[in-house]
Amino acid sequence: MAMYSISVTPLIASLQDPHVAQVWFADDATAGGTLWGLHDWWCKLKDLGFMYGYFPNAAKTSLIVKPERLDEAKQQFAGTGVSITVEGKRHLGAALGSRAFTEAYITEKVESWSRCVRRLVNIAKTHPHAALGGLGICDPKSHSDAEFDSSVKITSALVALIVQQELTFSIDTLEAQRSAKCEVVRMKHRAHDEVAATLCQSLPVGLQRIVALSSEKGASSWLSALPVEEHGFALHKGAFRDALCLRYGWLPSGLPTQCVCGQGFSVDHSMNCPTGGYPTLRHNELRDFTAAILSEVCTDVCVEPPLQSLSGETLTYATANREDGARLDVSAVGFWGGHHQRAFFDVKVFNPTASSYRATPVASLYRRFEKEKRRKYEQRIREVEMGSFTPLVFSTFGGISGCTSIFYKRLAYLLSLKREVPYSSAMSWLRCRISFSLLRSAIACLRGRVPTVVVPSAIGHLTLYYQRVGCLPPNYLNCSL
Repeated sequence: MAMYSISVTPLIASLQDPHVAQVWFADDATAGGTLWGLHDWWCKLKDLGFMYGYFPNAAKTSLIVKPERLDEAKQQFAGTGVSITVEGKRHLGAALGSRAFTEAYITEKVESWSRCVRRLVNIAKTHPHAALGGLGICDPKSHSDAEFDSSVKITSALVALIVQQELTFSIDTLEAQRSAKCEVVRMKHRAHDEVAATLCQSLPVGLQRIVALSSEKGASSWLSALPVEEHGFALHKGAFRDALCLRYGWLPSGLPTQCVCGQGFSVDHSMNCPTGGYPTLRHNELRDFTAAILSEVCTDVCVEPPLQSLSGETLTYATANREDGARLDVSAVGFWGGHHQRAFFDVKVFNPTASSYRATPVASLYRRFEKEKRRKYEQRIREVEMGSFTPLVFSTFGGISGCTSIFYKRLAYLLSLKREVPYSSAMSWLRCRISFSLLRSAIACLRGRVPTVVVPSAIGHLTLYYQRVGCLPPNYLNCSL
């Protein structure tokens, strides 16, 4: 059985005493026991410590005793320089001592946390995204008991070794800790899921759909990303409030009553109205971003590649595109493994809360639009272009279809190899970038302003592209998002 030794085991072993229990954390030593046992332990520590490069400092050492033992402690430790107290001392972020000292210490901590929360509230008035990004602000009062139980469960294996004064621990102890951590995580996820399910059932049907859309994989990436302005991941206060309204189905403030197209204005209408070309900008930004990233890992990347004209080929589906000069959104060579095969991609962004889609499950909508794209282009791509076709389908809430997920996972894998970063970092960054792209486009559709993010219609100079869309250059992906 594998055993692991503590780095200062010789010194700790030489200090072992049946009347004293000692606990070490790096170079911080703590001991508890009888007064005379602690005195002997302290003297040994001073005498033997220099042999291991350890020099205890009496001025920074405290002895905590019960009030009735104070006089005895002063006599026992006279001349050592160790300070003696009956109140208590702070130790490694915790309080050791009397109940009054512990309560005073905790009160000071809570007051400090309260001041920070109040300061955060003031910051949120002008910079809500920086202050509230993630929205994962828990109530410590309601979570304290569960967190304490989790801490006890995770540390129980180590506590048992400390109580037994063991100087080594086995692989079984590490496995017990790992299992305890996994169990705590599972319990938290299970509790969160139960609370979410209960709350969701109490919501109106329309709001249940919106919450489900906002809970899709990747739809919340804009909330969990660091709001770093230089990377394009920061929202001003108006955009952040609009984003929350869109996320939870609330009505944003300050909307007009009538659209410039002449119809009544609503959130759903703004997501679909072609006046101003905002849905097209939304589509083009995703297209150009995808093409820019593909250009790093593939060759001969092209935006809006023309397809060869048909010359007698028969296409099965009536909805297949037979036009001369037909184009798709992006093509690249070598994406799916074949060094000479060209892969074609076409982007579709839809609004799942539109009146014509509300009664249809979102999973069915993803499959429907994928099938429509495949019937329109796949046979022509396969038989005429001798290439592959992948539809890229997005919802305005940030969700993506199954084929789109597979595509971006493959892209993240190739990107991780190219930039020499972990796959998880590359995938997280891609999800974050897609989420912000869809979010900014949705806000632009809502407010009728040209988005801050402006993308070129072709790849051209990648440096200009990176500057305009807030996309991270290759050496920026080392940061954790």
